[in-house]
Formats: sequence, structure tokens, C-alpha cells
Amino acid sequence: MTDAAVLLVLGAECAARGVSYLQRPPSSHPIEQFFDVTIWAVIWTAVGVACLAAASRHHSWVANLSFSVAVGLNGLWAVSIFLGSFQADRPAAPGWGGAGVYAGVATLALWSVWRGSRTEIRVREVDR
Repeated sequence: MTDAAVLLVLGAECAARGVSYLQRPPSSHPIEQFFDVTIWAVIWTAVGVACLAAASRHHSWVANLSFSVAVGLNGLWAVSIFLGSFQADRPAAPGWGGAGVYAGVATLALWSVWRGSRTEIRVREVDR
């Protein structure tokens, strides 16, 4: 997967997350209590749009910044949801699952960029 493709996937994920905040009740885990749900909607949507816009210039500092913020938001949400699952007024199971999804998105994005882009896969035949 190329860096541009990762930016497109992260951008779509973050933008969708931002739009979903406009239709959710506020404050379901600890980090969401810092700002109003509308502010979180703007933050997630802005990061998503920045990733989508930077995909065409994936070697720029804007791409690096938007990628970093998108991965950081997903990582922050993973930790917050995980810690929120230990709150007495919440059941643990949904928190663990949600934390796993956000951690998975952040980890896969980092891994795909870290390993480098692959232009093609070559299969070499060996005579035995």
C-alpha cells in the first residue's frame, strides 16, 4: 500500500468519524469530556479532509502532519476507550472492543507506512 492510499483510508475513516459525532450523544469515554461533541466533530472531520487532500502530495510536510494527527487521534481514542471501560458505570466489553478497533487502525496505518511502498510483487521461479 502506498502512502497516498494510507492517507485516503485514514482520511475517509477520520471524516466519517467526524460526521458521526454530529449524530451521537456526548461523552461516552474520558477524552470526549474535554470538548463539546461538536468540537470533536470538527477536529475529526478537519483531520480527515486534510488527509484526503494530502494524498495527492503524499511526500509533503502536510501529508506527514495530517498522517501523524490521524494516527494520534486513533491512538488517543484507543487509550481513552480502554481506560473508560474501567469506569464503574460502563460495562467493560464494549470498551475493550472499541479500543481494539482504534488501536488496530493506528497500528496498521503505522505499519503500512513504516514498511515502505511496494510497486509490484515479483515471483521468481527457481530451478531445482
